[in-house]
Amino acid sequence: MKRIKRPVARARLHWLGLFYAFVRIVIAFSVSFFIAPHALASDAGQIIREARCKTLIRGPLDASVGDVLTATRRPQGQGAVVGEVRIVRITDTRLFGAVVGAQGDCRKFFQAYVSKAGAPTARSNRTSSRGKKAGPPPLTKMSVAVGPALSNTTLKGVARESVLEDYPLVLTALNIEAELYPFAFTSGNKSPLQSIGVEGLYRRVSSSSDVEVTTPANLSGGENKLAVAVKRSELRAGAALRIPLWAGRLFGDLRSGYYSTAFTSVVNKFEAPAGSTETPLELSPLRDLRLSGVYVLGGAQFQPVNSFRTRMNGGMLLSPKYIIDNRIKDAAKSSSPIDAKVTNPSALFFEMNLAYIFKSLQVGLDLSLETFRGAAFFPDGSTEGSIAESHFLYGFNVGYLL
Repeated sequence: MKRIKRPVARARLHWLGLFYAFVRIVIAFSVSFFIAPHALASDAGQIIREARCKTLIRGPLDASVGDVLTATRRPQGQGAVVGEVRIVRITDTRLFGAVVGAQGDCRKFFQAYVSKAGAPTARSNRTSSRGKKAGPPPLTKMSVAVGPALSNTTLKGVARESVLEDYPLVLTALNIEAELYPFAFTSGNKSPLQSIGVEGLYRRVSSSSDVEVTTPANLSGGENKLAVAVKRSELRAGAALRIPLWAGRLFGDLRSGYYSTAFTSVVNKFEAPAGSTETPLELSPLRDLRLSGVYVLGGAQFQPVNSFRTRMNGGMLLSPKYIIDNRIKDAAKSSSPIDAKVTNPSALFFEMNLAYIFKSLQVGLDLSLETFRGAAFFPDGSTEGSIAESHFLYGFNVGYLL
């Protein structure tokens, strides 16, 4: 007997297969045209067409014209970054964009996903900036620099009777410089207040070893030999103003405030000629100096590239108070002071700073020249002569830049 149920079973399986396929089509259709667009509306979009680095993005996407979105291989910023797309036009269901940074060929953007949540990798940042003109660096808010230096110092017109002598010295120094623009932390980027700041400088100069000098021996007619230690301290504090001149890279630089410097000497060794009864001196062959006043400096700051900057300034002291004292620092308290006010004083300054910048760290070179001149009476009280000082300093500094 023939079985008649086999064709019925085959027909039933056939209809079940068709029904299963129909359900899959309906689900895929629903996801593609109903669920997916709503899910992508606020999170991500997909690039469905690319031509000549112009893209068509399936939307709507929570974005505005001008937004720069990250393009990745998978939604939500996951997977490899292929570049960045800037939105140029928006319709109800589509967004139009232009590639602004690509990891190679723009054709890689086809079928990629764009989102505001995804962050470009460091590599993407580098490539997105290729071909763009670099903008000016952010304005400096604070800088502090410290470093060693050498100072070539010359004293002319040392008061020993009425004889003019030159004493060239090589001294070691320590420089500490600081600038702070407090309004740059609180005011807007275009506020003029962010260019108003304060500055300070402290410099400590001393001899690395005693300075060997000689003086006439009054009793024997020979020469006394002395070993003299010298120190010089310098302090400057005031206000700073930077005036924008060009493209956020060139600024006028004005500074003014209070300046004070002192030069002191101590006789560490005294050697009289053989057979002489010469006693240690009350007067130092290197006279002590005190100079103070209001300084005014003008110049420029220039940062041609983001990794290098320089500053140059020149100026003078206004109405300086300049005094010399030929008594040594460790003279007997009973000895009378020998202070002489310098007449017609003048003080001129020139300084230059060169710095290479590594993010917030800067490494630089300091150059400065200070010259002081005037006239004063010698210890005899009747002879007036010219005196002069020059201090040329060159040093290395390491600083923190914010």
